[in-house]
Amino acid sequence: LYCGIEMLWRKRTHRSMFFAGGLSLAGINLIADLFWERSWLLTLVFCGLMITLIEFAIGYVVNLKLGLNVWNYSDRKFNIMGQVCPLYTFFWMALSLPAVFLCRLCDLIF
Repeated sequence: LYCGIEMLWRKRTHRSMFFAGGLSLAGINLIADLFWERSWLLTLVFCGLMITLIEFAIGYVVNLKLGLNVWNYSDRKFNIMGQVCPLYTFFWMALSLPAVFLCRLCDLIF
């Protein structure tokens, strides 16, 4: 799903995004299990931060160490090494909401 969203947004993706998306969805599921009943907003904040950390870690390896230049946020305010920026953390928070519902649905089905 994440690669599909990226294709719609950027018109391209990279195989490392399968890994980032899978890790992110697993993390969203774990965070939702821990925090959803207490606070949906806290859940989304933690999900956004977790995805940002995953994005930074993968970006550090894929973009900076391997030089593949899959993405670059250097033109964004408050970016960190061109790999993450606060604006996208908010996007990840927003995208986490439907992902939480998807995880909840899968829990009911499986």
